[in-house]
Amino acid sequence: MRSQNRRKTSAWLPAIAMRRVMLTVVAMQTPAALGDGAQLNSLRIGNGGVERQPAKQRRNIFGIRAGLIGTPLVGDRPDFTESTEAVPFGRVQIEMGYTFTYDGGGDSLREHTAPELLVRIGLVEDIEFRLGWVGYIHARQPGDKRDGASDIEIGAKFKLVDQRDVAPHFALLISTSAPTGSSDITTNQYNPKVGLLWAYDLSPRLSLAGNVNFAWPSADNGGRYFQQSASVSLAAGLTESLGAYVEYFGFFGLDGGGSPSHSFNTGVTCHITNNFQIDARVGLGLNQAADDLFAGIGMTVRF
Repeated sequence: MRSQNRRKTSAWLPAIAMRRVMLTVVAMQTPAALGDGAQLNSLRIGNGGVERQPAKQRRNIFGIRAGLIGTPLVGDRPDFTESTEAVPFGRVQIEMGYTFTYDGGGDSLREHTAPELLVRIGLVEDIEFRLGWVGYIHARQPGDKRDGASDIEIGAKFKLVDQRDVAPHFALLISTSAPTGSSDITTNQYNPKVGLLWAYDLSPRLSLAGNVNFAWPSADNGGRYFQQSASVSLAAGLTESLGAYVEYFGFFGLDGGGSPSHSFNTGVTCHITNNFQIDARVGLGLNQAADDLFAGIGMTVRF
């Protein structure tokens, strides 16, 4: 019976083969074949041929059209250095953590801060809105204690250029604090800051990054002063999910003409999924003006 069926259908084999080739070529133009970045309409191959259907929009958990997130998230924690990458448009990234700080100088300090909240929202491609809140601060020094909520910080990050040849990635970060905190914590002023962010990929698993920041915070006497800060961070991907970094950062132009502070810290990050990361860090002061020790843990999630 099988041989008879083959003889009956032998005349149609060239036509069937040609139809299969045509359908294969058409199928290769679907978003699945072109990758996550494809914006074409989807195609469905049925018994009657090929039917064109509207493309399905990528949407976030709120049902809003959003950019693709096929790669692991890039967080702005736990190091001091801010990344040059903006959150994809329509996506929301939430970063939070806890830090303990100790300084054993003349005014011995023990401070706890949480939840160190940073909400990053991709407005359009390469531009994100940022809302930050250090959170609740519990600080103790001899004869003094401070408890309360910190001021919030509002800003935006602009990815300027991607790395090309010897030119690194560049981004601009503009922000200001707003006097929303508790009476013991707030500065009672808006404190603007501008940061130039850069990064250079040395290899697929090794990168160098840094920030140069300029701020105009309020002084204790009610005036303002010009403060600069800078950082350099070397990060390495140890495995597909585990990363580590070492970093230097310093503050210059302190209130009252104090000495610059210099600090070193190191930490690890671990991607549980592409959209969820945990981290830990520890650091120490390199001179008397810096805090002696700080350590913290945190997490980042993207929707």
